[in-house]
Amino acid sequence: MTVGSKPPSRPNSKTKPRVAPYEFTSRTRHKDAPPASDKGNHTGNEGQTGYSTFPRMISAGTGSISVNEMLMTPANASPSLLRERFRRDGYLYIPQLIPREQVFLARRTIVQDLAKTGFLEPGCDVMDAVTKKSENTNASPSLLNRQDLANSDSVKEVLEHSALYRIFEILLCDEVQKVLRQDRHDRDSASIRHPTEQIQSHPYKWLRAVGRNLYTGPHVDRVYFPSYPLVTTAWIPLGDITTALGSLVVAPGSHRSPKFSRLRATYGNSRVGKDGTQSGWIADNPEEIHVKFGMVRDDIQWVSADVQMGDVCIIGLDTLHMSSNNVVQPARWRISCDTRWFRRECARSENCLPWAS
Repeated sequence: MTVGSKPPSRPNSKTKPRVAPYEFTSRTRHKDAPPASDKGNHTGNEGQTGYSTFPRMISAGTGSISVNEMLMTPANASPSLLRERFRRDGYLYIPQLIPREQVFLARRTIVQDLAKTGFLEPGCDVMDAVTKKSENTNASPSLLNRQDLANSDSVKEVLEHSALYRIFEILLCDEVQKVLRQDRHDRDSASIRHPTEQIQSHPYKWLRAVGRNLYTGPHVDRVYFPSYPLVTTAWIPLGDITTALGSLVVAPGSHRSPKFSRLRATYGNSRVGKDGTQSGWIADNPEEIHVKFGMVRDDIQWVSADVQMGDVCIIGLDTLHMSSNNVVQPARWRISCDTRWFRRECARSENCLPWAS
């Protein structure tokens, strides 16, 4: 996702890790999601029938906006479908791309660290990541500075999962090579990273724990990576994240629609993202964007989703996006990570040095 927040393997054992209360067997309404709309049952993504809570109003920055539901793209979609949707929409929302059990292990590593460093409320289940009640409401774990945690075995196995290499090989390479071959033994093993010859993940990992009332403002990633012509972001939720907890929000088509041409030519062609955080945001209130760039309000159509562990969102360099505000009660940390991906030959450039905000 995004740069900045304001302010601020399967186990070898035969015993599966405990995944409750983060266990979903279907796309049911999350406990933090708003009440269902009066539209009742609907035919949703990929012909699935479910109970719609979209469109919905969400808190975003200093304003509020209406969002529709993100389009789901299956993890086993054909390369042509993946490329076409990414070209058209500027994003891909891929449910359960990474095994949920593996993401659970990564989350456990992170929340145990948060508990050890005093950021979780004592007496609560650590997996819920309930924020410690404190007079210092601005206290933050500053996970962007915890590359040791991002590179711990269980976390890095998720952030550089072989399924991500496969997706970016399809999206970023002119000629699709053979997809990584994995037999059943490979899929069940603890060692799951299989880098290809063509794709590389940025060594820096944008790991975050976002507290209550915080958010990431609207931006495009190009202002942070002006010298990366093909860098692409994978936003990886390390927990089940509803729009109330601070999910990803995207403006489909903003990377290519003529309606956004002024935004891309001015802000999108700048280098305003100097510190990797708030400096690259267009505005605190997303409702101000259409006014700033000579658009009408309906030109910007936002989408979001109540994402689950194992889901991944891929975001293009010029796609307008942000997060919703973390407004859940009791307050909980929203834990996620952005990873950046590019063709391996880009690594020879000095611009591929690790990020230092």
